[in-house]
Amino acid sequence: MRISIFILTITLVFPIISVSQTKDNFFTYKTIRENAIIVFTEIIETNPNDADAYFNRGVIYDWLQDYTKAESDFSKLIQIKPKDAFAHYCLGELYRRSHEYSKALNSYTNAIEINRLFGPAYYGREYVYKEINLNNKSYKDFQMAKSLGVTAY
Repeated sequence: MRISIFILTITLVFPIISVSQTKDNFFTYKTIRENAIIVFTEIIETNPNDADAYFNRGVIYDWLQDYTKAESDFSKLIQIKPKDAFAHYCLGELYRRSHEYSKALNSYTNAIEINRLFGPAYYGREYVYKEINLNNKSYKDFQMAKSLGVTAY
């Protein structure tokens, strides 16, 4: 289900034809993303426990750099599906980009505790450890991510 909703998100957010190249364009990518937010908000209003809608709306808020709303949606997603390693990872990514490193470490660690073979969480945590000069831990997580096939973002 998450895949089909994500495809809907991509369709709404990244149109095949670049409307920004026309002279009399009244659409913008921001408008398209905002329309997608309306769609996912309506889905959430109809079904407040629709984890996929929270995920997709959170992704769009993140793209729009509305990190407070993205954090809220990813946190709600985690309330609905607390054992979803990818949800914890997404929240960790949001915190990492916002330089909230202790929250990022917590989110990445939660993802790893849920799924010890989830390479992207090790890679994200490795990045944070490197940023806060915990090089031994950074190296261990880098090696684990590499062993799981993750070598770059």
